[in-house]
Amino acid sequence: MPFILIRACLWLILSGAIIARAKIAKTVRKKPAAIMAVVLCTLLLAASAVFPVENLFVRFPSPESVSRYAIPGRIDDMVYGKDSCLVTCIEGDGTREIWFIPKTKNGYRIPGCFNTKRVSQKFDENGLFIVRRVRGTDDYYVFLTLHLTGGQNEIQVFNGKDDQAARSFYRVKDSDYIYFFLEDFSKETYLLINGEKVMLAD
Repeated sequence: MPFILIRACLWLILSGAIIARAKIAKTVRKKPAAIMAVVLCTLLLAASAVFPVENLFVRFPSPESVSRYAIPGRIDDMVYGKDSCLVTCIEGDGTREIWFIPKTKNGYRIPGCFNTKRVSQKFDENGLFIVRRVRGTDDYYVFLTLHLTGGQNEIQVFNGKDDQAARSFYRVKDSDYIYFFLEDFSKETYLLINGEKVMLAD
């Protein structure tokens, strides 16, 4: 994965250059300074992984290209919002990871570690309901862990005006975990689960 490989190579090059310079230094004081410089390089490169510097000058044409560059694992699913895309990836050990890739008018950016905010969480006899918003956008994604019955289950989502607010639902195989993009979110948003009305938020 280029994202990690580039940072690892930069760390090796910078640290190697600093250590080599320290070894040929004639003064002892330069060696502690070299150690501090290596530590500083490590911190800066770690920060660039949390807040990708590529976003300052690079845009990607698609979520797939962002995934190939920066996200480990293979893409399992993608959910497109208006100004973002939710990507689920499965790593080699079977772990499922969720990434929120922001979109600009010029293309997609590498996701940072803090680019979403949880705006609602509810737990009741029907299950767990979580709503997250991608920062800088009006894109909401909903994650449900429901107590579903066997067989066919029907889920619909409506806003406070009874207009349908979501049309595509994604379910993890052999589980009760469901996620989807929500076109509009408010305290009046509700679900119809097998005909039963359930409020999405408290």
